[in-house]
Amino acid sequence: SYMWVYRSNVYDPKAAVIYEYQKTRKADHPREFLAGFTGFLVTDGYEVYHKLARERDGEIRIARCWVHLKRKYTDAVKAMGKAGADTAAGTLAGQGIEKIREIFHEDNKLNELDAESRLERRKEEILPLVDGFFVWVKKHRDDVTRRSVTGKAFTYTIEQEVYLRMFLENGEVPMDNNAAERANRPFC
Repeated sequence: SYMWVYRSNVYDPKAAVIYEYQKTRKADHPREFLAGFTGFLVTDGYEVYHKLARERDGEIRIARCWVHLKRKYTDAVKAMGKAGADTAAGTLAGQGIEKIREIFHEDNKLNELDAESRLERRKEEILPLVDGFFVWVKKHRDDVTRRSVTGKAFTYTIEQEVYLRMFLENGEVPMDNNAAERANRPFC
């Protein structure tokens, strides 16, 4: 069985968390729950959300979680074993982690701003870092085999680029869905 977790915007001081128990992961469940909803969903990589966005033709927009992206690079470092962990900074996966950390670090400085100011500062300060990250990924894409863990991280990054950039279009959209993930822990 499954617990679907829906959480209001992380920047909203009056956070709401709704737990919906279901026996399956069928698209019918979020389809029914989100009937009438318009806006952004910050999600993991579960395809059901994309299906809903396609069905709702622009009413729902998907933003991808950068923490889930970072895990792809962390997994690549872990796959290298102790030697890889000791030399992570010198690896492409380690460099990817650092680039993502830098983006998070700079975006976290904007947490106390209102949505409009946050968006303006993101366009000025964060967008160049994000652009640089994607240029770097595409530059190094062919430096590793596509079946390697790092290669899979690069492929995921490129495939999810549009959705990873969504936080740059709306100051209410966070870079990650950690608030929903944390809301799930007490239940578990």
